Amino acid sequence: MKLHIERLEGTAYTLIAYSKALKQKVHLVIWIMPNGKHKLFFSTKTSMSGEDVLRTYRSRFQIEFCFRNVKQYTGLTHCQARHKNLLDFFYNASFASQNVAKVMMKENGMPYSMASFKEVMASTYIAKIIFDKCRRIPNRKLISHTVKELFSWQRKAA
Repeated sequence: MKLHIERLEGTAYTLIAYSKALKQKVHLVIWIMPNGKHKLFFSTKTSMSGEDVLRTYRSRFQIEFCFRNVKQYTGLTHCQARHKNLLDFFYNASFASQNVAKVMMKENGMPYSMASFKEVMASTYIAKIIFDKCRRIPNRKLISHTVKELFSWQRKAA
């Protein structure tokens, strides 16, 4: 049966099928994307609608992508606290730093990549240390221009 889902590019079909591997019925959604590639999503909960199966699993993969980035780039797994409040604070700080990175990259017209963002921030930090060690009054216009050049360089490299 063909699904009609708003704002979904491509075509989706749904059916209840028997899975030999799982030895039970599954609700299967076949998504044919505009580029011709196919993706299959399924749920063992056959009462779910095809749209719910598709939206749930597409969201799940986006959430997994966020967790992977937070673990890899913002130190989610490095907390040594044991108290619940401290753990909550640390987890929230890790995810908040990822969100700040996304916003900064979007504002500067860069494609989202935590690796390139981390590289730009490290370079900026090193430049700040150099300015601080020189004990000179920094030229804010020059610094702003240099940071914008760094961001445009990153955009060209990506």
